[in-house]
Amino acid sequence: DGRRLAATSPERALRRFDQADSVGVGSEPGLQARLASIRLTLVAVEEPAALDSAADRLETLSRLGGPISAAAYQLNLSVRGVRAATDSAAPDIAQGDLRLFLAAETARDTLEAPHLAASLFDRLVREWPASPYAPKALLATGQLHPESAESLWSELQTRYPDSPYLAVIRGENPPRYGQLEDSLRVFAASNRFEPLRPDRNRPNPKPGAATREPAIN
Repeated sequence: DGRRLAATSPERALRRFDQADSVGVGSEPGLQARLASIRLTLVAVEEPAALDSAADRLETLSRLGGPISAAAYQLNLSVRGVRAATDSAAPDIAQGDLRLFLAAETARDTLEAPHLAASLFDRLVREWPASPYAPKALLATGQLHPESAESLWSELQTRYPDSPYLAVIRGENPPRYGQLEDSLRVFAASNRFEPLRPDRNRPNPKPGAATREPAIN
C-alpha cells in the first residue's frame, strides 16, 4: 500500500511504511518497508546536508544482517559518496567539476533524488561556467525540469555553441566528445562512483534537435 501511495501521496506512503516496519519489526517485510521509507525521503532531498539523516538510518539498517541490510549498505555508499563529493568540490580543486557532475548523476540515477541532482547540475554551471561539462549539466537539468527545457536549450546554444555535446545533438561526431566521456568514466572508476554507461550519457539527436530542446537517453 505504501508503494501504491508513493507517487501520489508521499506522506501517507511514509506512514504506511512506518506502520509496516513497526508491525513486522525485525522481519524481512518490515525491513523492506524501512528501506522503502528511506528511499522515499531521498526523493524530496534538495540540499546535500539533508542526506545526513538518510545516511544515519541506512547505517543502522545495514548492521542488521540479511539481504535488505546489504542493499542498505550499498545505497549508503552512494549517499555518503555524494555527500563527500559535494563537500570537496570547489572551483579551486582540481577536477572539481567532474566530481560534482558525477555526484549529480549519482543523485539522479542511484539515489533517485531529482531535486538534489538538479541543484548540483545548476551549481556546476554557476561555479564552473568554463567547464566542458557545463553544457552537459544544462542538458541534464532540462530533462529534470522539462518546464525550463526551452530556456535552458537557448542558454546552451548561446553560451556553448562549440560544445561537443551540442555537436552530437546536431548529428556530428566530434573526437572531443569521446575524450570527455572517457575522462568521466576514468574519474568515476578511480573515485568509486558508479561507472557511466555510454548509451546513458550520450545526447540523443532527433529531428528538429537544432531548434528544440534536446533529450538525453
